[in-house]
Amino acid sequence: MAGVVIKVDQITPDLRRLNGRLGAMKPLLTQIGHYVSRVAVQKSFDDQKSPDNKDWAELKKKTIAARRGKHKLKRKPKPFSGKILVNTGRLKSSITSEVRGKDTVVVGTNVVYAARHQFGFVGVRGAKGFARGKNPTPARPYLFDKAGNLSKEADAEIAALVDDFFLEK
Repeated sequence: MAGVVIKVDQITPDLRRLNGRLGAMKPLLTQIGHYVSRVAVQKSFDDQKSPDNKDWAELKKKTIAARRGKHKLKRKPKPFSGKILVNTGRLKSSITSEVRGKDTVVVGTNVVYAARHQFGFVGVRGAKGFARGKNPTPARPYLFDKAGNLSKEADAEIAALVDDFFLEK
Protein backbone atom coordinates (compact mmCIF):
# COMPACT_ATOMS: atom_id res chain seq x y z
CA MET A 1 0.00 0.00 0.00
CA ALA A 2 1.26 3.48 -0.84
CA GLY A 3 1.03 6.02 1.96
CA VAL A 4 2.58 7.29 5.13
CA VAL A 5 3.21 5.38 8.30
CA ILE A 6 2.63 7.29 11.50
CA LYS A 7 3.60 5.68 14.72
CA VAL A 8 1.39 6.65 17.63
CA ASP A 9 4.39 6.84 19.96
CA GLN A 10 5.75 9.70 17.80
CA ILE A 11 2.71 11.91 18.31
CA THR A 12 1.70 10.81 21.80
CA PRO A 13 3.82 13.41 23.66
CA ASP A 14 2.34 16.22 21.56
CA LEU A 15 -1.19 14.90 22.07
CA ARG A 16 -0.63 14.65 25.82
CA ARG A 17 0.70 18.21 25.90
CA LEU A 18 -2.27 19.54 23.90
CA ASN A 19 -4.72 17.59 26.03
CA GLY A 20 -3.12 19.07 29.14
CA ARG A 21 -3.45 22.57 27.66
CA LEU A 22 -7.13 21.96 26.82
CA GLY A 23 -7.78 20.96 30.41
CA ALA A 24 -6.18 24.14 31.75
CA MET A 25 -7.47 26.94 29.55
CA LYS A 26 -8.14 29.47 32.32
CA PRO A 27 -4.87 31.36 31.67
CA LEU A 28 -5.75 31.68 27.97
CA LEU A 29 -9.31 32.78 28.70
CA THR A 30 -8.01 35.31 31.22
CA GLN A 31 -5.64 36.74 28.60
CA ILE A 32 -8.42 36.94 26.00
CA GLY A 33 -10.79 38.61 28.46
CA HIS A 34 -8.16 41.11 29.52
CA TYR A 35 -7.30 41.96 25.92
CA VAL A 36 -10.93 42.45 24.89
CA SER A 37 -11.95 44.45 27.99
CA ARG A 38 -8.80 46.55 28.42
CA VAL A 39 -7.62 47.01 24.83
CA ALA A 40 -10.24 46.27 22.15
CA VAL A 41 -13.27 47.84 23.86
CA GLN A 42 -11.25 50.78 25.16
CA LYS A 43 -10.15 51.43 21.56
CA SER A 44 -13.81 51.91 20.62
CA PHE A 45 -14.14 54.60 23.29
CA ASP A 46 -10.85 56.26 22.34
CA ASP A 47 -11.53 56.22 18.59
CA GLN A 48 -15.28 56.95 18.98
CA LYS A 49 -15.99 54.10 16.56
CA SER A 50 -17.70 50.72 16.61
CA PRO A 51 -15.56 47.56 16.35
CA ASP A 52 -16.30 47.45 12.61
CA ASN A 53 -14.69 50.93 12.37
CA LYS A 54 -17.90 52.90 11.80
CA ASP A 55 -18.13 56.34 13.41
CA TRP A 56 -20.57 56.68 16.30
CA ALA A 57 -23.55 58.98 15.83
CA GLU A 58 -22.74 62.56 16.84
CA LEU A 59 -24.15 64.00 20.06
CA LYS A 60 -27.28 66.12 19.74
CA LYS A 61 -26.91 69.89 20.19
CA LYS A 62 -29.07 69.67 23.31
CA THR A 63 -26.74 67.08 24.84
CA ILE A 64 -23.66 69.17 24.06
CA ALA A 65 -25.32 72.24 25.60
CA ALA A 66 -26.19 70.27 28.74
CA ARG A 67 -22.63 68.98 29.02
CA ARG A 68 -21.28 72.51 28.71
CA GLY A 69 -23.62 73.74 31.43
CA LYS A 70 -25.77 75.84 29.09
CA HIS A 71 -28.92 73.86 29.80
CA LYS A 72 -31.03 73.54 32.93
CA LEU A 73 -29.77 70.64 34.97
CA LYS A 74 -30.45 69.57 38.54
CA ARG A 75 -26.77 68.84 39.00
CA LYS A 76 -23.62 70.75 38.22
CA PRO A 77 -22.15 69.53 34.91
CA LYS A 78 -18.69 68.01 34.80
CA PRO A 79 -16.11 69.50 32.40
CA PHE A 80 -17.04 68.44 28.85
CA SER A 81 -14.35 66.53 26.99
CA GLY A 82 -16.21 66.47 23.70
CA LYS A 83 -16.06 62.66 23.71
CA ILE A 84 -19.17 60.56 23.13
CA LEU A 85 -20.09 58.05 25.90
CA VAL A 86 -17.36 59.41 28.17
CA ASN A 87 -19.15 62.13 30.15
CA THR A 88 -18.12 60.73 33.53
CA GLY A 89 -16.02 57.78 32.36
CA ARG A 90 -18.18 55.35 34.34
CA LEU A 91 -19.21 53.18 31.38
CA LYS A 92 -15.72 53.09 29.87
CA SER A 93 -14.08 52.12 33.16
CA SER A 94 -16.72 49.52 34.03
CA ILE A 95 -15.88 47.04 31.26
CA THR A 96 -14.56 43.85 32.86
CA SER A 97 -13.98 40.22 32.00
CA GLU A 98 -14.72 37.05 33.94
CA VAL A 99 -13.79 33.45 33.19
CA ARG A 100 -16.78 31.15 33.61
CA GLY A 101 -16.32 27.43 33.58
CA LYS A 102 -13.64 25.68 31.56
CA ASP A 103 -14.23 27.27 28.17
CA THR A 104 -15.96 30.65 28.48
CA VAL A 105 -14.92 34.22 29.15
CA VAL A 106 -17.55 36.94 29.50
CA VAL A 107 -16.77 40.59 28.78
CA GLY A 108 -19.30 43.20 29.80
CA THR A 109 -20.48 45.75 32.33
CA ASN A 110 -23.02 46.07 35.11
CA VAL A 111 -23.83 49.70 34.25
CA VAL A 112 -27.60 49.99 33.83
CA TYR A 113 -27.54 52.24 30.75
CA ALA A 114 -24.86 50.21 28.90
CA ALA A 115 -27.28 48.24 26.71
CA ARG A 116 -29.07 51.44 25.68
CA HIS A 117 -25.82 52.76 24.20
CA GLN A 118 -24.63 49.44 22.72
CA PHE A 119 -27.92 48.63 20.96
CA GLY A 120 -29.69 52.00 20.82
CA PHE A 121 -33.15 52.74 22.11
CA VAL A 122 -36.40 53.93 20.57
CA GLY A 123 -39.41 53.96 22.85
CA VAL A 124 -41.63 55.97 25.07
CA ARG A 125 -40.93 55.54 28.75
CA GLY A 126 -38.99 53.22 30.98
CA ALA A 127 -40.57 50.35 32.90
CA LYS A 128 -41.23 52.55 35.94
CA GLY A 129 -42.59 55.42 33.85
CA PHE A 130 -39.52 57.63 33.98
CA ALA A 131 -39.43 60.21 31.21
CA ARG A 132 -35.86 59.23 30.29
CA GLY A 133 -37.15 56.65 27.84
CA LYS A 134 -38.92 59.14 25.60
CA ASN A 135 -35.71 60.34 23.94
CA PRO A 136 -34.34 57.96 21.32
CA THR A 137 -30.69 56.99 21.67
CA PRO A 138 -28.72 55.92 18.59
CA ALA A 139 -26.74 52.69 18.84
CA ARG A 140 -23.08 53.31 19.52
CA PRO A 141 -21.58 49.79 19.60
CA TYR A 142 -18.50 49.53 21.77
CA LEU A 143 -18.42 45.83 22.81
CA PHE A 144 -19.13 44.28 19.41
CA ASP A 145 -20.55 45.41 16.08
CA LYS A 146 -24.18 45.06 14.99
CA ALA A 147 -23.48 41.55 13.68
CA GLY A 148 -22.06 40.50 17.06
CA ASN A 149 -18.41 40.50 15.96
CA LEU A 150 -15.30 41.96 17.53
CA SER A 151 -12.96 44.05 15.40
CA LYS A 152 -10.71 42.34 12.86
CA GLU A 153 -7.77 43.54 14.92
CA ALA A 154 -9.21 41.88 18.06
CA ASP A 155 -9.87 38.65 16.15
CA ALA A 156 -6.25 38.60 14.97
CA GLU A 157 -4.91 39.25 18.48
CA ILE A 158 -7.11 36.51 19.98
CA ALA A 159 -5.92 34.08 17.28
CA ALA A 160 -2.30 34.98 18.17
CA LEU A 161 -3.00 34.43 21.88
CA VAL A 162 -4.51 31.01 21.09
CA ASP A 163 -1.54 30.07 18.88
CA ASP A 164 0.94 31.14 21.55
CA PHE A 165 -0.96 29.21 24.21
CA PHE A 166 -1.10 25.92 22.31
CA LEU A 167 2.32 26.11 20.68
CA GLU A 168 4.10 26.87 23.94
CA LYS A 169 6.10 23.84 25.05
